[in-house]
Amino acid sequence: MTAPDSIDTASVVYNLLKTGDGGADVRALLASGADSVIEAGLVNASTIQTAYTARLALTPSGVGKALIIIVRDAGEVPEGPGMSTETVAIDILDIGQGYRNIRGVQQKLRKVLLQPHVVNVVANGDAVRGILQLTFGGRTGHRFDETFSVEFETIVFQAQVETEWL
Repeated sequence: MTAPDSIDTASVVYNLLKTGDGGADVRALLASGADSVIEAGLVNASTIQTAYTARLALTPSGVGKALIIIVRDAGEVPEGPGMSTETVAIDILDIGQGYRNIRGVQQKLRKVLLQPHVVNVVANGDAVRGILQLTFGGRTGHRFDETFSVEFETIVFQAQVETEWL
């Protein structure tokens, strides 16, 4: 896995899901594989339509695949000298398949992301290796967004990060 441009937990998780070996099982459940793993701020109606069209082209195997996941930096809270808790939210989007595809991705994300991962990051301009150890922070359950006419669920993960050396 290549190093992300920064050391924040969201970019490490995004990189793991987009290109890392650990994210392969999640990508297998998405309509466009790695192209369905998107950073927050890059999703619009066209992005969703492209993923939906890609899934239709996979028929019948595409029916069981969710459209996209969006990885978001959901904030950071200081936890004392040299430590903070960083939160990552992952939105799982789908259209027309009820909760089935979303549930499958949500369960796979939990299985994959709750395991420790050796990751490469950039800190102070230097490539370093670290351990990504996330905890489960909750989930919204099944929701519907009227703006984009998509079903979704948000799942939250958190990591304790040592900040002294950053």
